[in-house]
Amino acid sequence: MPYCDSNGYNIYYEIEGQGSPLLLHHGLTMSIDDWRDIGYVKALEQDYKLILMSPLGHGLSDKPHHSCAYTSHRRVSDIVAVLDQLNIEKTQMLGYSLGGRAALEMMVYAPDRIVSAAVGGSGPAQRNPSRYSPMKGILEKGIDAWIDMVKRTHWPVTDKWEARARNNDLEALFTLLETPMESLDELNSKSIPCLFYIGDKDFNYDLVSGHVEHLQNSEKLILEGFDHVDGFLQIETVIGPIKNFLKRTC
Repeated sequence: MPYCDSNGYNIYYEIEGQGSPLLLHHGLTMSIDDWRDIGYVKALEQDYKLILMSPLGHGLSDKPHHSCAYTSHRRVSDIVAVLDQLNIEKTQMLGYSLGGRAALEMMVYAPDRIVSAAVGGSGPAQRNPSRYSPMKGILEKGIDAWIDMVKRTHWPVTDKWEARARNNDLEALFTLLETPMESLDELNSKSIPCLFYIGDKDFNYDLVSGHVEHLQNSEKLILEGFDHVDGFLQIETVIGPIKNFLKRTC
């Protein structure tokens, strides 16, 4: 199985398709397989070499319990390590939630390694760990409480998805949630193209609204009536704009 060593930790990734590189970075508690299940891989693999990466704390990657493993700089160094192993100088990125944040961090801390980014369910405004207190509160009740919460959304819960959910390391996720994220103020001086897409009912909407307009080469797609979970599921709505954006900014 393809692993990459990043500062002593194993980062798991998979490759699908062929073409110019596009790194897919999923969100908190999610999995590489979610990109497949919802249809992103099928929609993109004909045109791109997809690099599906599991960040630390998720999937088959290591799950350390130390906050130093989950800083913004560390997240970027993990992505760069994967690119280096694959001999990829620069890539486009598609990220959702935490993955969207990772794409923005790449634009700040490794701008020479990213061509453009489609950022879903996240934005450039500063956040602090208290934003995720409700999420942490559910996880503190145990994985069953988390699964029950997801079942109350529109997420297509299957036996395979539930098995992946139960494989989560809760302490690693708690550590990630409690790790402060560095400021992205330097984005204002960057000109890397970025498409932000987010539901207007998303709890991260305020990270986008009123902030994206000040960034160079940024575009915004608002999904009216949709929340954070729905924003990832609306592939029929977002895949066209995403593909168009990636094609224009490759």
